[in-house]
Amino acid sequence: VCFLTAERVRGTDAYRRARIATEAWHDAAYSFTAMKSGDAKGEPAQTELTLAARPKESSQARRGLQHGDAIGKGVSLTRDLGNLPGNVCTPTYLVQRAVTIARGDKKLQLQVLDEAEMG
Repeated sequence: VCFLTAERVRGTDAYRRARIATEAWHDAAYSFTAMKSGDAKGEPAQTELTLAARPKESSQARRGLQHGDAIGKGVSLTRDLGNLPGNVCTPTYLVQRAVTIARGDKKLQLQVLDEAEMG
């Protein structure tokens, strides 16, 4: 449980405090294990985050937590892709990942260009 988000800090609001705390939690919990064998993969020490908020600020904090979670997951995915070796993270692999992500969200549109279309 993170109680720092309930403390008022000049120049911030509950949304910002919750978003930053959630992003920091994702950053601290990140571990690249994709290239490790099954036995070497460790479980993350912390799998849940609870943020404290003042009652009047709970909706702002909840929105900050949601946005921070989305940003943290996006940063973790980016770090994973950057950590993969070039023979795994090929353009084809990136397209497959993008297609999977786009299928999961009706608001996203994906257009894949080949080399000729980029020129």
